[in-house]
Amino acid sequence: MKSIILSLLIIVCAASGMAALEVVATLPNYAWLASEIGGPYVHVRSIVLPDQDPHFVRPKPSYAIMLQKADLFISTGLDLELWSPALLDKASNSRILEGSPGYCAIRDGVPLMEVPTTLSRSFGDLHIYGNPHFYQSPVHLKLGAHNVLNALMRVDGPHAAEYQKRFDNLMDRWARALYGDVLVKLVAVDDLDHWTADGSLLSKLKEKGLDDKLGGWMKKGMPLRGRKGINYHTNWTYFNAVFGIQTAGYLEPKPGIPPSPKDVENLIETVKKEKVDFIFDAPYYEENKMKRISEAIGVPYAIVPVFVGDAGAKDFFSLMDITLDRLLALIKDK
Repeated sequence: MKSIILSLLIIVCAASGMAALEVVATLPNYAWLASEIGGPYVHVRSIVLPDQDPHFVRPKPSYAIMLQKADLFISTGLDLELWSPALLDKASNSRILEGSPGYCAIRDGVPLMEVPTTLSRSFGDLHIYGNPHFYQSPVHLKLGAHNVLNALMRVDGPHAAEYQKRFDNLMDRWARALYGDVLVKLVAVDDLDHWTADGSLLSKLKEKGLDDKLGGWMKKGMPLRGRKGINYHTNWTYFNAVFGIQTAGYLEPKPGIPPSPKDVENLIETVKKEKVDFIFDAPYYEENKMKRISEAIGVPYAIVPVFVGDAGAKDFFSLMDITLDRLLALIKDK
C-alpha cells in the first residue's frame, strides 16, 4: 500500500508539471537520508555502491554526467571522497559547487573524532580534518541529517513544509529506534543524542535514575560494551565509541596502508597478550587476512555491512539491526 501511495504521488507531481529534484549523494547512507526526507519530490542516486570502499572510486564520465543534471550534491564535506572534486570539475555545474545552495556537507554539526594535532605522511593516509567515517554511527549520522533537510529546503522552497514534516517523522522514528519508546518521552532527544555522542549517556541516565528505561539499539548493544575487537581500518571509530567496543588493534599498520604478511604476524603476536573477543569489518577489505588472525588467536570474525543496500539492508534502521545482530552473534557463547 505504501508503494502504491508513493507511486500515485509521483504521478500527481508529474501531472502538475513538477519535476523531481535530481539529488546525487556520494554515499548510499546519505542517499537514503535524502530519499527519506525528500520522498516523492526527489530522485536520488548514490555514486558509491553499497559494497564499495568510499576511499577509492574511479571518476567515471557517467558520474560527471550525473552531476551535470543534479540540483543537489550531498557529500561528507571532509577529505573522504577525494575523487569528488575531479567529478565536480568535469560536471561544470555551478549549482552544486561548495558554497552554492545545491551543495550539502553532512559533517556540519557532527562532533568529529581523531582530529590530528600533527600532520605528517609518516602517519599513513591521515584524514586532516578528523575521522570521516561517522556515517556508520546511529547518532552521528542522525546529528548530520539536518543538513540534508536544510539543503532540500534551500533548493526547493515550495516543498519546505513537506520536507520538514518528513524530517520530523524520521527523527521521531530514529530516536525511538535508538533509545526506545519509553526514554524519549522522559528526556529531551537532543540531550540523549549529545550524551551518546560524547560517551556520557549511561552515566547521565544513572544520575537521573533512568538507566532502566533505556531501550532500542543502545539497549540491544549493551552486551558489546567493554568487548575488545580488531578492525581492518579506522572506519568503525564512531560506531565502536557509541556501543562501548574497545579497539585492540588494526590490520592496517597505518591508516590506508595495506597490511603485509609481516604486519599480520606482528598484530597476531601483539593481540595474543590481550583478551580479544572478535574481528569485524566491511566487505571490501581483505577477508583472508581477517580469517588468518581469527584462526591464529582463536576468536570469531564477521563481515559487516557499512552501507544501506548491502546484505539486505533496505534502510539505515535495518542496517543497524543487521550490524548489531552479526556482532552479538560473535559473543553469544561468551
